[in-house]
Amino acid sequence: ATVLLQVQGPNGVLRGAATAGALPSLQDSRVLPLDPEACSEPRFPRAMAGGHASCSDGGVDRFLPWGRAEGAPPVRARAEPLPVLFRALFAAFSIRPTILGAVLALGSDVAITGLSIIGVVFLTQKLGWTDTEYSQLSGGAGLVFGFGGAVLGGFLADKVGLRRLVAGALVLLAGTWLAFAAFPALWPHKSFIVAILLAESAFSAVAAVGLFALFMGISWPRVAATQFTAYMALMNSSRLLGAKAAAWVDPRFSIREIYVLAAVWVLATILLLPLIDPKAARRAFAEKERLLATGTS
Repeated sequence: ATVLLQVQGPNGVLRGAATAGALPSLQDSRVLPLDPEACSEPRFPRAMAGGHASCSDGGVDRFLPWGRAEGAPPVRARAEPLPVLFRALFAAFSIRPTILGAVLALGSDVAITGLSIIGVVFLTQKLGWTDTEYSQLSGGAGLVFGFGGAVLGGFLADKVGLRRLVAGALVLLAGTWLAFAAFPALWPHKSFIVAILLAESAFSAVAAVGLFALFMGISWPRVAATQFTAYMALMNSSRLLGAKAAAWVDPRFSIREIYVLAAVWVLATILLLPLIDPKAARRAFAEKERLLATGTS
């Protein structure tokens, strides 16, 4: 099995893909870096031809490019003091792209979570679906479409740009919900509901991939792991807000109105995307690094 891996692209996003059947035999695989600088030029063409290759450090193979070479001396990690870490994290969230990124993360899953709660109740109690039917759809074809959307999002990210990818996926997601609200006469037809749920699964997965990469792109390398974890925590909080919102809107609005409100919510979040510029964030982080290096900040 061959594992294809790009250690770091222009936007700093870790991407990879595995050939079919790679996972069961991963322990017998070698990493094939897609970054030409990760291996010497003579090894890289042979890796492409042979399918099995690894980076080496002084003749010692690495299983993963970022891992410690087998037989190499241990590397001591230096932990920053907590006050230093918190100051750097506060500085990382002190610029407009990261502040708005936090707002976007907090609102990203409100509508999706709310509809996932209200929608399943509507299907089972109003449209006559059984729990088994819904579970088989969401855990079968829905899972496949979600995985396909995630893979497609990874390929499209470099083609159209992260913000365009997220915006396009959210527009299609909102359009799916508006289509459901616009055609109540089709609700008794299970094929229509299946199409709506599968489209929702695919488009939400594409949007999620784009958001993950966008949050990576606006994280300061000095505290990138902690900052990205903060974005993920905010997205988890967004799901909690979605559950709270579902409990509030369900008794107050009809199912059609709820789907329209959800579509309006995700379309509103698109307005934040032009202001979340990874390039502007990188320039701001570079300036912060320069000030730290000169001791002026």
